[in-house]
Amino acid sequence: MSLASDIARRSAKRLRTSDDIDGSGSASSEANEHHTPQSADTPSRSFPRVQYGPGPLVGIKQHPEFWLDDGNLVLVANRHTAFRVYAGLLASQSEVFANMFAVASSNADEVYDGCPVVPVYDVPSDFAHFLRVLLPKESRTFYRTAKWDGLWTFDAAAAVLRLAHKYALPGLRDQALELIERHAFPGDGPVPPLLSSNSKPALAFEPVHAIAAANIARLVDRPAMRLAALYRCAALGPAVLRGWARDDGSVERLDPADLRVCMDAHAALVRERAALCATVFDDTPHGDCATRRQCQEALRRLEDAVVGMGFWSHGPGSGIVDEWGTYLWKRATDSGLCRGCYHMVETRDREERRKAWERLPEIFNVEVEGWKESLRGWL
Repeated sequence: MSLASDIARRSAKRLRTSDDIDGSGSASSEANEHHTPQSADTPSRSFPRVQYGPGPLVGIKQHPEFWLDDGNLVLVANRHTAFRVYAGLLASQSEVFANMFAVASSNADEVYDGCPVVPVYDVPSDFAHFLRVLLPKESRTFYRTAKWDGLWTFDAAAAVLRLAHKYALPGLRDQALELIERHAFPGDGPVPPLLSSNSKPALAFEPVHAIAAANIARLVDRPAMRLAALYRCAALGPAVLRGWARDDGSVERLDPADLRVCMDAHAALVRERAALCATVFDDTPHGDCATRRQCQEALRRLEDAVVGMGFWSHGPGSGIVDEWGTYLWKRATDSGLCRGCYHMVETRDREERRKAWERLPEIFNVEVEGWKESLRGWL
C-alpha cells in the first residue's frame, strides 16, 4: 500500500475522544474499555455523524496562528490541537494531502461549522512549522542558497524536513535537507562550509541536535549526513542517553540501532584521538630547528594540554577530525615553538585528521560511497 493511500485510509477513521463518543459531551467508560481496533478486513462500524456548531471543538484547542475563520477544513493534530485551513492550498501542493482530503470529505464522521474534521498524526508544533512554509504569512521562501538574512531553529528545520518527506513534497524536503547539511552536519568535512568561511549562518544548532540529525538521515537515506551526525553523537558521551528535548517538551532519542553503533564506536574514537595526539605532538623537533630543547619541551606541553581536553569536552580539537582552532595555535606560539616546528605540527595535524576522517565509515560501520573523495579543501 502506498504512503498516500495508507495515510488517506487512516485519516478517514473517526477522531474520537472520551468526551464526544455519543456527541453529547459525555462518554461511556464501558464503551471505551471494550472498544478494540478493527483489522483492515473487518467492515467498518457505523458511527453517527457529529455536527459541531461554531463553538469550540470538545476537548480540542484551536491553534492561535493557524485558525482561519473562512477555512474549509479542520485538521486535528495528535487529538488535541486544531488547525482550520484551506484544503485546496494544501491539496494542490501534496498528493498525499489531496488523497487524504478526498477520502475524508466524503466519509468524515465529524464536521465543524460545515468543515470536515480530519485527524493528522503529527506533533502540533511540528505541524505548525510545516504550515508556516506551505501557507506563509510573511516570508514566502524557506531557504535561499544565495542570500539569507534569517535564522531558522533546528526544531523548525527538522519538522519541515520530516513532514515534507511524509507528505511527499520532495522540493521542500531537499531545501530543508540542504539547510541542515550545509549549516550543521555536512558529509564532506567536519566543519560546515558556511561556518568555516565566516559566512552568516542560517541555522541555529547545538551538539545535541546530532541526535535528530542522525534520525533524519536514517529516515531519508542520507548515509554521509548520518555518519557525520553519529560522530557528533558519540562525542556527546553519556548525554546522548538523555536525548534531545524538543520545543514542545517531548524528548527525541537516538534510534536504538544507532545508539549501539555510537557506544561501540566510542572506545575506537578515544584510541584514535590518543594516537593522533601522540603523532601530531611527537617531541622530535623539525630537522632545521635551532632551539631543539625549547621546542621539545613546548611540544610536550602542547600534547599534555590537548590530551587533557578529553573526547567529550566539545572544545577545539576535542574530537579526531575537528580543527584545533586559534586557542591551541596561540598556545603553540606563546610556548616558544619555532616557526619550523610550528609548520611541522600543522602539516602532521592535517595529515592525521585526513586519515581519521577516512576511517570514520569503518569505525561506525556505515558504508558511504565516495567518502574518502568527499573531503573538502579544509585539509
